[in-house]
Parts: sequence; structure tokens; C-alpha cells
Amino acid sequence: MRPQLGPYHLIEEIGAGGMGVVYRAHDPRLQRDVAIKVLPPGTLADPVARKRFRNEALAISKLNHPGISTVHDVGSDEGTDYLVMELVPGVSLDKKVQGGASSERDVLDLGAQMALALAAAHEQHIIHRDLKPGNLRLTPDGRLKMLDFGLARSLEAATGLTTTAADLESDGVAGTLPYMSPEQLRNEQVDQRTDIWAAGAVLYELATGTRPFGATSAVALAGDILHKPPTTPRALRGDLSPGLESIVLRCLEKEPGRRYQSARELAAALTALTAGTPSSAMFAARRPRTALVAVALVAAAAGLGVWWALQSRAREARPAIRTVAVMPLQNLSADPDQDYFAEGLTDALVTDLSRIEGLRVLARGSVARYREEGKVPSDLARDLGVDAVVDGTVLREGNQVRISTQLVLAATNTNLWAQSYQRDLKDVLGLQRDVAQAIAEEVRLQIAPEHQQVLARRQPVDPAAYDAYLRGRHFWNKRGLEDLRKAVAYFEEAITRDPTYASAYSGVADAYISLYDYGYLSAADVAAKVRPAARKALELDDSLAEAHNSLAHLALHDWEWDLAEAEFKRAIALDRGYVPAYHWYALCLTAIGRTDDAIAVMQQARELDPLSLRINADLGMALLAGKRYDEAIAQEEKTLELDPNFRVAYWIRGMAYQQKHLVDEAEASYREALKRSPGNPNYLAALGNLYGAAGRKADAHAILDQMHALNQKRAVSPFFFALVYAGLGAKEEALAWLERSYQERSGSIRYLKVEPRLDNVRSEPRFLELMEKVGLR
Repeated sequence: MRPQLGPYHLIEEIGAGGMGVVYRAHDPRLQRDVAIKVLPPGTLADPVARKRFRNEALAISKLNHPGISTVHDVGSDEGTDYLVMELVPGVSLDKKVQGGASSERDVLDLGAQMALALAAAHEQHIIHRDLKPGNLRLTPDGRLKMLDFGLARSLEAATGLTTTAADLESDGVAGTLPYMSPEQLRNEQVDQRTDIWAAGAVLYELATGTRPFGATSAVALAGDILHKPPTTPRALRGDLSPGLESIVLRCLEKEPGRRYQSARELAAALTALTAGTPSSAMFAARRPRTALVAVALVAAAAGLGVWWALQSRAREARPAIRTVAVMPLQNLSADPDQDYFAEGLTDALVTDLSRIEGLRVLARGSVARYREEGKVPSDLARDLGVDAVVDGTVLREGNQVRISTQLVLAATNTNLWAQSYQRDLKDVLGLQRDVAQAIAEEVRLQIAPEHQQVLARRQPVDPAAYDAYLRGRHFWNKRGLEDLRKAVAYFEEAITRDPTYASAYSGVADAYISLYDYGYLSAADVAAKVRPAARKALELDDSLAEAHNSLAHLALHDWEWDLAEAEFKRAIALDRGYVPAYHWYALCLTAIGRTDDAIAVMQQARELDPLSLRINADLGMALLAGKRYDEAIAQEEKTLELDPNFRVAYWIRGMAYQQKHLVDEAEASYREALKRSPGNPNYLAALGNLYGAAGRKADAHAILDQMHALNQKRAVSPFFFALVYAGLGAKEEALAWLERSYQERSGSIRYLKVEPRLDNVRSEPRFLELMEKVGLR
């Protein structure tokens, strides 16, 4: 044994395998012991292969999960290539299985830990390809730790090696033969379901004490894996539950499409069985005689009573769950074009969970980045104050939908509950209701009676109409011009397929009002399209929060303040998690000058969607309208911490600086906004107003020239011209442009009451008349 590799001092050999020899070593730089795997000589024969392997290993090192051993480093010393990994204490599972079969409780516990570790890596697009008991280590405190995750895959990618018949006789290079899936042996493209197969083989061995295929010749073993079913586990061990046997055999299906489609789905099945679902061992495989049935039922009832008592005690000891985050459901379809379907079901689940009294459910937008960044529930607990996380998968096959969900205690990453549901697509609303009800029971809260009635009234939906509706919502969320046009088309397709589908009319209303908000439709056009669609939606189903919100939004544009407030409140009462209703209601309250109320409601919106840039920025706008300038500046600084390139925050911060007469700071902030959105007339007007108010008239007129030139190419709101003239002290010109703004129904005109940059014309009779016309006096 060499005494040193690179900076690492080798201490002793602690293992060996097809991918090399493992040593305990000491890292003198960080003063810790590590495990070093030394690859066989010639494994990485050229610099290109070495570089590819290093890149793959570095990607794996970014995995952050308590069930996966961390890769610390990759190195080469005098032609010897090695990997530096976390040194994990304990015993490997191959030593455990040598002692015979494990208890079913241990199999379920270890299997769930294994599946969750697999899920964390699969979500980062990394597969193991060499999962086996020797790569699983049980620590002294009962935690399962997965070793060599992804290294077999990265090694194969680096060297270009493939499996051949000769490889099989020598135990292979792309995996370990007894745990290799049929598609690996056929040298086909593999995905996460290959790891599901290997997990099934490990579960089989833990449960029975023997491997699922026992041939001693490598070629015979490969033939059995490819063509023969394994002996059923209960034939080898009669006390195993049918539920566990079913899970193991599903993992070992020859065709990947017949296995669990994700590790999270496997984890949910194992956790559900642990919790005592009807697939547990109390149900015998054969029908006993009548007398024995009675005895069995009594015993089962007693067992259920004990189990329920234990479950109740566990729930009582559990910390209260009052804030939940729903991770975006993963699309298990092989078709990424089906992402819209998983996205739509996630939003629906958020909506239904928001009906649970006393439960705060965070919006998908704030939670999605945690999925994208591979974070674990404890990260959400730390950053967002989340008590529990709902995670899951969705698989659509034709008109069949299967959702697997689990509830995880965020602070400790502990699974509390898991269940799978499968329904026909036409009953998908009932499926969503059942998931929400199950979670409500688990968190010991109740769905409010009025919401229970709403859920109970749900009728089957036409699958094609529902599909079109979800596609419409997917494009509506994108907000681009072409996206909004596609959204309208899909919503109208849903209506064509089912003229009684209320949600589709609500979608039409939302899409058209978004087209207006982004300047793609006139006020007259939007009123003609939004009001009839929203009214029709409510005629069909008065419980749709989105439709009430659309009517409120339209009333806001029409300056019907009382109607807007009533409809916003109704939308919030119907769906306490519907963020747009809070957001727009807060803007409504800002416009009418109820700034303290506006701040409170905007803070509610932020509680539901804490990472929303627009909501965080608009909270600063409400503070600005309330003349709380220092707080507004501080709020925009927080928004810029979330995204230093969010131009709206620079604009609002600039206005707050301006009201504090900090001209240089205001100018710098406005210019930061313009840097990120060159030629934006809103930001140009802000700069022009500042220059005029500061006595820099030539600079203000130069801005006006830019705006007039821009107005020749695209419509610039008259309100922006009014701001610059107000800054210059040109009252008549400012009032004339405000009158034009009123005539064109500019969106900004509704802020007349609270716009501080118009204070020098506020007492003018014409200004007061305008205030009267828009209902602000």
C-alpha cells in the first residue's frame, strides 16, 4: 500500500470491488478521515476520459442528501486515479444479509430510506447503475447511507465502456450482475427505473435472505434475469405480507414501464405499508374457514386498535403543522410535453389544501425553485418557516391518472404519511379532493364546512376539456403575448368541448385581462370580453375564486371601487391561497388611499408567495404610498437581494429616494432600472420628473424629446408625459396630459390619489375634477 495519494495519508484498506480498492485515509488540510477509492490501473487511459470522469464526479459531489455519501474530491497521482469520499461508519448491507432475512419492519424502513436517497439524486438527473447491498451502509444510529452514487454511471460515460458477454463472465463493468436490470444486460438506454430494479433486488434479499436470481454461471444468471420471473418472496418466507411482496415484485418487472416510475413512488408505497394500509400482513392469501375468519377479524380489529392508538400518540407528540409547501409534482411521463399536466395538478392541490381551516399553503412559484435547486424540506423550514412539505409524482397514461403523494415533516425530513391514488381522468377533481381530505386529517385540521360543500359538488369533467384547460393555464402563467394568445385558444377549445365547464370561462376572462394589463388590448375590447366570460363562469359555478377575481380586476380598471373590493373579498373567502386576489386587492386599496390596509393585505400575499419579486416590490409601493419612505427603501433592498436584476425594485426605490430629496440616489436607482429595460417610458418619465423637480430643465426636456420619439414607434401612456411636465412645474401641460390619460383609460390614472409626484397640481380644480371622474373623491 502506498503511504500517500496527493495530500491524503492512507491508513488502511477497508474494502475492494470491481471499481477499485477503498482505503481509510486522513486529510491533513481539513483534519478529517475520509474514504479513498483507488481506481484500477488504466481505467482512465487518456486525458479526455479523465476530464469527463472528473466533470461527472464533480456533478455528483453537489448532491446534498443525508442518505447519500458525499464525494469530496477527484485526483490523480503518478498515474493513479482516485476519488475522495465521505467516510461512513457502520456495516454494509451485504454483511447484514449474510446473517439472514431481516424483519419486515426493517425491510420497509431501510427500503424507504434507500428510495428517498435515490429520489434526491434522480431529481438531479443522476442514476446509480450499481446499486447493491455492498454499496449501502447502515450507520450505528440506524441511518442508511448510499455509497458510490452515480460513479458507475460516470465511469461508463468517461470510458465509453459497454457490457459484453465477456464482461458478464468477469462480473461486468456497468454494474454488478446479480443486481443489473434487463435493459442494462441488453445494453439499452437506461433511466431511473434501472435503479428501481436494483432497489427491488436489494429489498428481495433483505426480505428473504437470498437473491432473486441464484444461478452461479454468469451467462445463466443473465439469462434468468432477462427471461425468468423470480420466485415469489412469500414462497421463501411465508410470514411476509402480501403488500411487501407486491412492492418487491413490481420493482422486478422485466419491462421498465411496469415498475414504479420513480423512487418517490416506491418510497410512498413502502411508507404507506409501514403505516398499516390494507395491503398489510393481516390479510391472508387464502380464504380461511368461517370460524377462523371470526378469530382473524377480532385479532385484526385488536391490531388495528393498537396501531391506531400508537398512530394517535405519534400525532399528538408531533409539532403542530400550520404552514405547508407543495413541491411541484413530478411528471413521470416520458414526454416532457406533459409537464403542463403536472403543473396544473400542483396548482389544484395548492387550491384544495388552502381550504383547510388554519393552514397556510405557500404558492407554487416560491416553492418551485427549491425543487429546481435540489433542496430538501429542512431548507424550506429554515428559509420560509415551513412546517411540512407535500411532495409527489403524477403519471398520466391515456385517461388514467396516478398521483403518489407524501407528507414530510420539514424540520427533520421525516415522512409522516404517504399514499397513491389512481382514477380515470374524468374523476380527477374527486382525486384532488381525496388527497386534500387525507392531508387535512393527517395535520389534524378540518376543511371548512362551506369548502366541504364546494368539494362535494364537484362533477366529473370531460377529459379533453380538462386537458385543454390545463394547457391554457400553463400558457397563461407564462404571460408573453403569444403565450396569452395560446391560452385563449386552449380555453376556448375547452369551452367548445364542454360548454358547461365553468373554469374554462374563468380562464378566458383571466387571459383577456392579462392581455389588457400588458398593453395588448384596449379597455373597450377587454371589457367586452372579460365581463361576459367571468359572468358565465359564475353563472355555472359561483364558487370559482378566479372568476370573482377577474370581475374585481375589471372593476378596478373601470374605477368601480366598491364592486372591486367586494369581488376581491369574495375571491379570497373562496380560496384563501389564491395569491392574485390578495395582490390585486392590495393594489386596489393602495389606489383608494387605504394604505395601512393595503400594506397588511400585501403582506398576506407575501406570506403565501414569499419569493415573488413583484409582490415584494409592490409591498414597497404600498409603503411608498403611505409615505413610509425608509421602509419602502428597505423593502426594495430586500427584493433586490432576491434578484439584483429586478428593475421594478430599482424604480420604486428611486421614487422613495426622491421623496426624501436624495436626488443623486434617486437618479442612480432610476438609471439602474433603465439599464435593465432601456427605453422603458415609465422609467424615463421617472427620471424626467426628477430632473424637472431638481431644476435640471434641459435634462427634463431631453427626456421629453426621447418620449415623443418613442411615441412615434409605440404608444406611450399620456400619464408618463404628465409626470415630466409636473416635475417641470408646467401645470397646464401636466393637467392636459392627465386629461388625455383619463380619456384613454390609462392604467396609471387610478393612482391619482396617492401619486406623490403630482402633489404640485393636486389642489388645481381640473385635478379635483379628474379625481371625481375616477371615483377617488
